[in-house]
Amino acid sequence: MNGCPTEEVDIQRGHKQGDPLDPFLFLLLVEGLSGLVRSAESRNLYHGFKVANSGLWISHLQYPDDTLFVEETSMRNLWAFKTILRYFELPPELKVNFSKSYVMGVNVGAEFLILVERYLHCRVGSVPFTYLGLHFGVNPRLEKSWQPLGAISMLAFRGRVVLFNYVLNVFHIFYLSFMKIPITI
Repeated sequence: MNGCPTEEVDIQRGHKQGDPLDPFLFLLLVEGLSGLVRSAESRNLYHGFKVANSGLWISHLQYPDDTLFVEETSMRNLWAFKTILRYFELPPELKVNFSKSYVMGVNVGAEFLILVERYLHCRVGSVPFTYLGLHFGVNPRLEKSWQPLGAISMLAFRGRVVLFNYVLNVFHIFYLSFMKIPITI
């Protein structure tokens, strides 16, 4: 705590789903996962995906309850990837839900995807796919690719209220991530 080691905290109860602390707890946990990925990359054991000739490498993208790994296709990368996930699962309450996980490939042979499916015990997905409500692998020039944006305006009143309440519910977390709250508030 505050840069000094303390005794282990024994948590007796969980917290409610939707608890305002959830995003912060998620950040603490996945920082460890990001650290494992960076460590494997620095040891040249794991390789993300190089974006064109920009020199930019992407290995993973994270959002609460979702992590998207982007990597080069190789058996060595697959072994390193599974090792990273197993190390992430070492704390007793952390488990990767492989049954909800998908593997997809762009210009990757079906044989390799089936091998990955069996090795990771996940499912093979296909492109295009949806991640966090965004459609990947669709042609952005086509009008139908933009239809999800129109769906918000078509929500029933009750749906709009739920969306509005959700935004209001997390607004204070957004605000507090930039400023310290005064005692008077």
